[in-house]
Amino acid sequence: MGSNTWGDPADPVVELFDPIADLLAPVVDLLDPVVELFDPIADLLAPVVDLLDPVVELFDPITDQLDPIVDRVDPIDRPPRPLR
Repeated sequence: MGSNTWGDPADPVVELFDPIADLLAPVVDLLDPVVELFDPIADLLAPVVDLLDPVVELFDPITDQLDPIVDRVDPIDRPPRPLR
């Protein structure tokens, strides 16, 4: 058996999620063929993604500078206003 990054299988916290995983297993099994339909597309796009990755990394310093500004003005992350 491979390593479990979420903890030991006997871990009580992990065991809490076992019933949910058991319920979702049939859904995952049904969706697996659909996901496999997209594998050829993903294989075709992988080289493009590899080529664009350095370009995206060029923008990392800019996004790092903008993150605090976005955090301040993004209404989703802003705490709610107090009621009057």
